[in-house]
Amino acid sequence: MGIGFIYFICFLVGFIYALISGALGHIFGGDSHIHMDATGHVGFEGGDAGLSVASPTLIAAFLSGFGGTGLIVHNLYRPGPGVSLLVAILGGLAVSGGAYVILGFLYQKTQAGSEFRDEQVVGKSAEVTLAIPGDGVGEIAFSVKGSRNIAPARSEEGQLIPRHTTVKITRSVAGTFYVEKLEE
Repeated sequence: MGIGFIYFICFLVGFIYALISGALGHIFGGDSHIHMDATGHVGFEGGDAGLSVASPTLIAAFLSGFGGTGLIVHNLYRPGPGVSLLVAILGGLAVSGGAYVILGFLYQKTQAGSEFRDEQVVGKSAEVTLAIPGDGVGEIAFSVKGSRNIAPARSEEGQLIPRHTTVKITRSVAGTFYVEKLEE
């Protein structure tokens, strides 16, 4: 078993893994659905998951790049095993590095969420979508990270705030935003 055969196997394993994961990725995706009947407000802060350099996708990219570059260099230029191995490693690193940059860019653009913490909207303006009674709860709409959000709201002054009024969010208590009319 020569080094050319090892390059071929590495290329084949990486390439077949990429084909299979690409074809079956949507069938066996990592999504889940949970249904819970509950009331209240839940807040959490998630971390940025990001792309791991040890992910199976990047390992497959390295194997494909390593094997493909090794095959090309070994069969076209016929250098010694040490030189072809070094060039194959550099080829694998280049392909997996390129895949890391491209996938990282795609994940950043497609996985950017619209989640926010209540404190992030304090001081922002909103529109009353359901009149806020002086002693009750109405509804406001506001934009965060390009997404329109709707939330329960109370009047900070305890006065009626009619629908379509522009208000300023002053604070948040247990998922309900307190607002005051903006001066016109």
